[in-house]
Amino acid sequence: MSSEGLVVAIAAPSGAGKTSVCRGLLSIGEDFVFSVSFTTRKKRTTEIDGNAYFFISEKGFEAKRTENLLIECEFVHGNWYGTEKSQVDKALIENKIILLDIDVKGALAVKEIYGNSAFLVYIDVPSSAILRKRLKTRGTESEEEIQKRMTRVPEEIEAKKHFDMVIVNNNLEETIRMVFQQIKKERDIYV
Repeated sequence: MSSEGLVVAIAAPSGAGKTSVCRGLLSIGEDFVFSVSFTTRKKRTTEIDGNAYFFISEKGFEAKRTENLLIECEFVHGNWYGTEKSQVDKALIENKIILLDIDVKGALAVKEIYGNSAFLVYIDVPSSAILRKRLKTRGTESEEEIQKRMTRVPEEIEAKKHFDMVIVNNNLEETIRMVFQQIKKERDIYV
């Protein structure tokens, strides 16, 4: 095992599979940990507070921003999302690979803060039609929410040129395997 931690920010348009990729990486990498983001978004019925997100009020989120406790925060799809610095720093001190399921702007902010200790992965989709189908299939958003997410896609696609790795998620298992291999390679480079 390496003697240095690594921050891996995984970003993608909603529905591209970034959360599934993170789950897959966590299941095969013994030195991987997951950064639980804070959000003002309403909790979905299938979600558990503290698992994928810490659900907090806008006032609570604003307090974290004001106290500079977040390494990044973004207002996305009508809600605030952010990553707490203490979680990331703790993982780095413990020589872990910390996975951030994050939007593209947040990923770029992470790279700016952590430099070579950060590795950015962009999960792409074969087409907009497939992305829309994935969003509809997961059944967690209304048609209006899906449309909001789709209007952000061109901005997200434009940002991918700043990422260390871009991979099209045609096959989830293959995507996880390839991302895992590249993360391990990156970690060895910076030891």
